[in-house]
Amino acid sequence: MEDKIQNDTVLLSGVSKQVPVNTPFTACITIQNSSGQDLEVLALTFRYKAGLENCLLKVETPNQKNDPILLGDCTLGGIGSPYEHPGYARFHIPGKKPKLASGQNLVVEIQTFGTAIAPRDINLLVDGQALGKK
Repeated sequence: MEDKIQNDTVLLSGVSKQVPVNTPFTACITIQNSSGQDLEVLALTFRYKAGLENCLLKVETPNQKNDPILLGDCTLGGIGSPYEHPGYARFHIPGKKPKLASGQNLVVEIQTFGTAIAPRDINLLVDGQALGKK
């Protein structure tokens, strides 16, 4: 699949905050849509510090509380790639795309097990497209 950046493409990014070992799901990354435009979320790119592969994650937007982007358990290693790896995994969201209105937050919740998360251990790049422009 060829990636094409268009004039109405918006990239949002955020990094993780600290999450202790053996923590149940807790907000780890919050990215506000400060673009001034309503967006359709097309893809997510997670990069993370090696050793965090088994952390579970949830990705939520306000309009998808009852229809989450990911259904069931998903590990960070199953959707992202470690910083040390030269390539990266871009997760294209299939089907119905989540909407992120101007000013709304996309939140990533993480459940840790044997490894704590330090600040900036995880980075998320959100690829969005301005609504009404296709």
